[in-house]
Amino acid sequence: MKDNDWHAGWLETSLVMHLAPQLVRMGQLELDAEPLLSSMRAHPDNYQQAEKIVDDPFVLARMSQRPEMRVGVMGDPRRASPELGREINDDAIANLTGHISRIEAGADGRYKPVVFTPAPIVLLSPD
Repeated sequence: MKDNDWHAGWLETSLVMHLAPQLVRMGQLELDAEPLLSSMRAHPDNYQQAEKIVDDPFVLARMSQRPEMRVGVMGDPRRASPELGREINDDAIANLTGHISRIEAGADGRYKPVVFTPAPIVLLSPD
């Protein structure tokens, strides 16, 4: 997202304020401490940490949530409003119904072959 509003930020909070306002308690808003908060807002995967049992390129990292994360709000919910939630909801409905109508208009109920080109698996030597 262009303004780094990820989980529980203004967009999601606005939608909940519009669709289920009883679930939003802005007076109880908590955020994780800096610099973790800024890090999570910079990229949606920064809540994770990677660990390896051995430093080798053929060993995959084990991913887990960073232990210092206590809240997990990764956007800025203070910018949220029920009005914005209604606007987002109405826009989604309008766009989705139009898209579904176009899909249905092109469907004839028969499967047809399509181009399928899977990405190659590339194994690199550690040397």
